[in-house]
Amino acid sequence: MFDPIKIAVVLAVSSFVGCSSQGGPIPALDTASSAGAHRTGATANWPQQGVNAAHTGYNTLEKTLGVGNVGSLTQLWSFPTGAQLTAPILVQNGIAYINSADGYLYAVNAATGAQVWKFQTFTGGGSQDNPAFADGRVFVGCLVGGNSQQNGLCALHAANGTLDWSYYEDCNCLPAEGLSAAPVVSGKTVLIPYFATYNFGSSRLIAVDAVSGKVLWQYGYPGGNSGGPSAAAPAVANGSVYVGQGYSNSVCSLQLSSGVPNWCSSTNDSGNSVAAAKGVVYVNTSNHGVYAFKASSGAQIWQFTPAAGNYSGHDDPPAVAKGTVYVAGVGFSGNLYALKASSGSLIYHTTSGSGGAENTTSSPSIANAVAYVECQSGLCAFNASTGALLFTPNSSGSSQSSPAIVNGTVYETCGPNTACAYALPSTRKK
Repeated sequence: MFDPIKIAVVLAVSSFVGCSSQGGPIPALDTASSAGAHRTGATANWPQQGVNAAHTGYNTLEKTLGVGNVGSLTQLWSFPTGAQLTAPILVQNGIAYINSADGYLYAVNAATGAQVWKFQTFTGGGSQDNPAFADGRVFVGCLVGGNSQQNGLCALHAANGTLDWSYYEDCNCLPAEGLSAAPVVSGKTVLIPYFATYNFGSSRLIAVDAVSGKVLWQYGYPGGNSGGPSAAAPAVANGSVYVGQGYSNSVCSLQLSSGVPNWCSSTNDSGNSVAAAKGVVYVNTSNHGVYAFKASSGAQIWQFTPAAGNYSGHDDPPAVAKGTVYVAGVGFSGNLYALKASSGSLIYHTTSGSGGAENTTSSPSIANAVAYVECQSGLCAFNASTGALLFTPNSSGSSQSSPAIVNGTVYETCGPNTACAYALPSTRKK
């Protein structure tokens, strides 16, 4: 275990807040037309990667789709964009948010796929991080005003896509600083993993107020010039932030209110993707399997390393549901693994080619006893208890973006540039 007093520094609040423009009152969204509301009456949303700030990937409100009927899913709509989609689709109050490498964030009607608005992020040409939603705002990585030196975060009014405020730090360098992972929202706090490509030692996690964009605190990743964040977003639970450290091969716990470190524990790995549930922090690593640490102290509870190998995939955090940890990409076979949350012992893992299922390429999402994950053949749905394949549409190409399941509809990247929604034929709008 690392000594956080020696290896971590909480930086003073920065005065580098960039351009900020205040918008007017946020019009109320028409939630009566929310996707699936006519079918279930549920009010589930998927406001950030992994559903919540803890990244459990578990929608407890889903009641429409289940083991008995998920095999009957049909395509509800598709929405093509101008370039690759690498970020998970988010759904909030009947709107689906799609971040594309064509340099635009799209808001579309979650029931019909019709475009509501789009916002130019100017960040086209590469992998995109997913946005996050809170307090009537959508938070997305952007070049503020198209300026490459103003690489940071834009807060948009969810109703119309207009800019509310923005945050960036101008290092007057190339390549410029910018987000290393997706933003994470917990209450009124937005966490921004900020990466200094010119000086790893300046990389930090920045907490800002969701309403104003004011900096609350900054945390310097340990490791000096060899330090830096993991490519996966941090997780938040029980007043603590759990951060994967990239170059210092560890995971650390910070106080959400101040950024002060609680503990750091070694994983001997640079790729640390974190989820937290019921007092335990689960970490999927690139080369050393899966760890479980006590959230209160950082003490290791267990480690699971698959017999097939140690490679764990694409910076994918585990999903946690009903005493089971689901991890995609563990082992060289790259399949879906289900582990007992209490001990890390193997419950099952899927196998390549079994029933048409191929290697997994995204984090899993769990809803109503079904495990959804992107496979090389497209979306796959498995029986969460047994690993039996229940559905795959054999869409064109795989994605690293985890599916979102909201009110009887599954939202996923169904092609290199295209987002799709799937629903049951009997519950589609006439």
